[in-house]
Amino acid sequence: MKLVNNLYVVIFLCFTLFSTFGFNQDNGVVKFQIDNDNGYFEVLVNDTLLIKKYAETLPVGKYKAQVWSYGYDVSDFEFEVENGMVTETYVKLNRSTPYIAYQQSYKNYRNKFHKFVTLPVTSTLTLGLASGFLMLKAYDIQKTVKLDIEAYDITSNSEEIDELKIRVAENNRKYNGLRTGFYITTGCTVLGIATSIYTGIKFKRNNEEPTYSKQSPFLNRVGLGFSAEGCTLTLKL
Repeated sequence: MKLVNNLYVVIFLCFTLFSTFGFNQDNGVVKFQIDNDNGYFEVLVNDTLLIKKYAETLPVGKYKAQVWSYGYDVSDFEFEVENGMVTETYVKLNRSTPYIAYQQSYKNYRNKFHKFVTLPVTSTLTLGLASGFLMLKAYDIQKTVKLDIEAYDITSNSEEIDELKIRVAENNRKYNGLRTGFYITTGCTVLGIATSIYTGIKFKRNNEEPTYSKQSPFLNRVGLGFSAEGCTLTLKL
């Protein structure tokens, strides 16, 4: 291992010396036009230079390269760099079959999630809001009934008394209906909470969220870069 490390150091010093004492060669620019949806790509040139940008300065010559992007297959291509020229390279990436399968699996997973988790929770929330609304309406009508009873106790007008009796009876009927609705929706809300917890736990236990690795296949490669100013060597030991 020590010998390998020393070799890497020697290679690095050689490139540094060449750069310092006028190691010069013809260069050109290559521009990558990668046809994909997410706008991100990685290009591995000659199995050593990893490029993650749309343009790079390289020494004149012919190159073999591979390009990868998340959700796509690795594609092989070739290009040639000419002195002082800009080379445009177009590569259309193909969707990865495992990624397509992942998308379908994730869609099925989300549909099940909405059915067993989102729907019960939403229904429970709706019942809870309805219960609160009925409670507030019942409280307002109860206040009206109390005020009418107070007015009934102090009035001596027979017509007003008859009107108050009718109004109190009608409001009592509404109040009882609202109270019944409140109890029903409150009970359904409690049941909905219990159901949501149960279905959520059951869904989590029986369904595993699909995953798809975003790790680059070029992750552990050596990076060797050339430019007009010199060169860089990146090693992962």
